[in-house]
Amino acid sequence: MISPTLRSQQGAALIISMLLLTVLTLLSISAMNSAALQERMSGHLRDSQLAFESADAALRDREQWLDNQPQPPPPCASVAVGCELFDPAALDALESSDGSPWWRASDNSWWQQHGLDFIANGQDLPQSADDPRSVIELLERVPDSLVIGVAPPSSRTYYRITARGVGGSLWAQTVVQSTFVKQTD
Repeated sequence: MISPTLRSQQGAALIISMLLLTVLTLLSISAMNSAALQERMSGHLRDSQLAFESADAALRDREQWLDNQPQPPPPCASVAVGCELFDPAALDALESSDGSPWWRASDNSWWQQHGLDFIANGQDLPQSADDPRSVIELLERVPDSLVIGVAPPSSRTYYRITARGVGGSLWAQTVVQSTFVKQTD
């Protein structure tokens, strides 16, 4: 004879355990998706940091180049390949129709043609998808004194340096700028 307690059980334990397994499965899938998302976010952050560091290295390199020049170099009047110093009017012509500045309107091929390639001490940046490139604009020369004397007064020359760096992929790009001032005699 079957005991009365066994007769009253109808598989409730099986249903409850199946529900608990379903909840645990959904929680583990959610945790895996969250971990994968965090992995992608950290990869993108690494790419953007690499792009910033390479652009900053190119910027500092061009500042050092300007600082080492005994006399201000002559600017190029047009956007020519291999020009080291641009007249701002030549670059202003590159602005897009919506009024964006030239460094936002310029694409990868423009930077490849006109930006000066950065290679520090003959070494390449192996983690970057492309070498950082930079452009220098002559902004203006300002005399230090308004007093007219026998010798020409010293002056300050203002430059805008724009550098573009790329991270581990071409999707991560950073553009940095600085205004560099050099005193000349």
